[in-house]
Amino acid sequence: MFGPLFALILLTSPAQSETFVQRLTQAEAAGALTAAERLTLLETAVKDPAALPPAWRQALAAHPIDPASATAILVDAFQERQRLGQRSLYTYPAELPHLLDSAQYPVRVYYDDEQVRPLALAVLEAAELSWQMQIIEWGWYAPPLDTDEGRYRLYVTTSGMGGGGYTAPVGTWPDTAWDDCVTYVVIDRSNDDYSVGAVVAHELNHAMQGAMDCLEPTSFWENSASYMMLAVYPGSIWYVRYFLESFQVAPHWSVSDGNQNSAYWYGGFIWPYFLISAYGDSWTDAIWLREVWERSMQSSNFSSNIPHYMTAIDDQLTEAGDGDLVSAFHAFCRARFFLGEETSAHHSVLPHASQLEPIPTVAGSLVVDFEPQEHTPPRANWPKPYGVNYYRLEVPSDYDRNTTIEVVTGNENPWHFQLVPFDGASEILEWDSAGTRTSFTWDPRPGKRYLFIVEHLGSGTFHPNSIPAQGTEYTIFLRPTIGLPKVTSVSPGQVYDGTEVFLSVYGQNFFDGRTVTIHPSQGIEVLEVTGSTEVQLRVKLRIPRGTTLGTYGLTVTNADGGAARVDEAFEVVKNPVAAPTEDGCSCSSRPGRPARLGWLLLPLVFFFVRRRIP
Repeated sequence: MFGPLFALILLTSPAQSETFVQRLTQAEAAGALTAAERLTLLETAVKDPAALPPAWRQALAAHPIDPASATAILVDAFQERQRLGQRSLYTYPAELPHLLDSAQYPVRVYYDDEQVRPLALAVLEAAELSWQMQIIEWGWYAPPLDTDEGRYRLYVTTSGMGGGGYTAPVGTWPDTAWDDCVTYVVIDRSNDDYSVGAVVAHELNHAMQGAMDCLEPTSFWENSASYMMLAVYPGSIWYVRYFLESFQVAPHWSVSDGNQNSAYWYGGFIWPYFLISAYGDSWTDAIWLREVWERSMQSSNFSSNIPHYMTAIDDQLTEAGDGDLVSAFHAFCRARFFLGEETSAHHSVLPHASQLEPIPTVAGSLVVDFEPQEHTPPRANWPKPYGVNYYRLEVPSDYDRNTTIEVVTGNENPWHFQLVPFDGASEILEWDSAGTRTSFTWDPRPGKRYLFIVEHLGSGTFHPNSIPAQGTEYTIFLRPTIGLPKVTSVSPGQVYDGTEVFLSVYGQNFFDGRTVTIHPSQGIEVLEVTGSTEVQLRVKLRIPRGTTLGTYGLTVTNADGGAARVDEAFEVVKNPVAAPTEDGCSCSSRPGRPARLGWLLLPLVFFFVRRRIP
């Protein structure tokens, strides 16, 4: 079936990090598999691993598929077949020896043997509860029924996946105009009676999603079904919350992101959980989520997923007067941080916030300082569209200056920024990007901590089926809005007492309205301060005769109070000339200048001239 190149690919030792799915993709890229062959192998690996060719069975054993990714793999494969125009090859599994039919709803549970009958009974009970709540009460669409018996099938058996369960598409449903599909559910017999109810609620919600829009990205399939476990079984919070870490460790990923290599999209239940609790009637308002799925439906003959669920969320919020997708995302970025150890009376808005953990990975810590700072996150943390970075920002207790945050981004997509005070004592500050360079000024409170949130929003062409593999680079610049003055040198280094002298002060950030003071003053007067640049001042001093000799300091203070002090700016030394000028000043202005001594020599000249007169 697959030829010599196929065998060569399998004989190549895979890298330890390669998954079974990646090996299939590589085999196709190398020409060893067609797209259809890859899809068949992928589907077989989930549904009937023992039927794989020996070499691929060995590869699967070395790199088993995560049971939690089974539904996503099958749905992705089904969607790809539709895009390729291939007829679905799916069929129902063989009927098992035992079955249970619901007396209330069109549900049938098959099971292997009497050993699992208690589990099969628990599955039937859970299926009836989910049908009642999700379909009858909340209005989710019932899955299409195309079996001979006219019932929806669930199979309790050894799935080959090692646990959990999965929902498998069988084919399209021609009786409706929209892009829906027929499905069945497999529940692994290793599940326990206690927790299987939430698993059934999850998988049956997938069946309902397929009945509404079988083209939505699997990330939202899993976001929604994981939330539905909570809606139907509120006590399952202890179970569902363990998925959250996989989502929180990668806040730079898009909320629409996910793949079969992690439980990211299961932990993403917190996204619809937030939306429903914030904008629905309660945190169990699954009707709100069902309405999003209804708005996502399209009749494209499986050719285009437009509208998609992010557009549907935007429309639903807008029509209800609850803002829009973007404003909801801003609020979500705050809500997902203030959980667990960061639960806050001011900022925690999610139900069960204290029970949900961890907080998202923090991209770094910044300290507001008098010196300008620059920070570019590593490439691995660059945020994708609808991804986010978090920074802890510390303000020293001695810092009290208006401050500028400037962010330079690598694209012109919209970005959004938030400064959230941890103590909630002041308002949350928010601002949008303005092109690729955005500045914002604020007055930080000394000694306080802030959460700085950098959000990369989606462009107008954003689509959750096309998430880029790499995020976008940006750089943060943090500095006082008006920089503190700096003094680097003062010239001359020595001056005489009893003189008027000009000092040249060199440095930076000398702004209009600056003043200069001398310390200790000792009667030294600053007569004038001039300077046409921000880097040099000319300071005229009057130093009285008898001023204490020694080293003096100098301070430059800008109009905003920012100051720079130099404790050893210049030295006052003894003026060798005692007599003052007519205006009271010494004739020497600084050391090294020639003294005008002509008038001192006049008496000597007179004496010599007189001796020579006969």
